[in-house]
Amino acid sequence: MEGAPITVILDPESPEEVRFDNYYLSNATYDWAFRKVGFKEVFRHPIRISPEGIRKFGREYWEDFLENPGIVCIECVK
Repeated sequence: MEGAPITVILDPESPEEVRFDNYYLSNATYDWAFRKVGFKEVFRHPIRISPEGIRKFGREYWEDFLENPGIVCIECVK
């Protein structure tokens, strides 16, 4: 749902918990905002795990992250 809050907790097992709220925005909303400030092209890049990361932790370790990434990689061109 557009604008729905998402609470992000960094390392919830740490004694010094860091948390902040982010808000869900659709790709259409991001595209609108980027174009409104003058970007002509918007590209989304898929999240990839480096071969070193796969060797170190295994492919299975990354499955949940890749299926439900908490980040996006967006490239904009003016």
